[in-house]
Amino acid sequence: SLQLYRELAKIPNITGVKGIRRIGPTMTSILGALQPVTAVILGVLFLGEHLYLRSLIGISIILVAVSIIVLHQKNRKHI
Repeated sequence: SLQLYRELAKIPNITGVKGIRRIGPTMTSILGALQPVTAVILGVLFLGEHLYLRSLIGISIILVAVSIIVLHQKNRKHI
């Protein structure tokens, strides 16, 4: 029902706020970039979606970008 969807829609907002409080806004937004990767993986595992080459390329680009940003953030803290 509509009430169920309203309640489920609160979950990302609550976890987002808790994430910002716990690890800060920068890391929360970086981890938010992984949402499409998570969605694709869950779709393959639980919904029988197919994993295509372009999806793998997209996942790879996201993972490389997030890794570069995280490493850059760690290097900035040491300076």
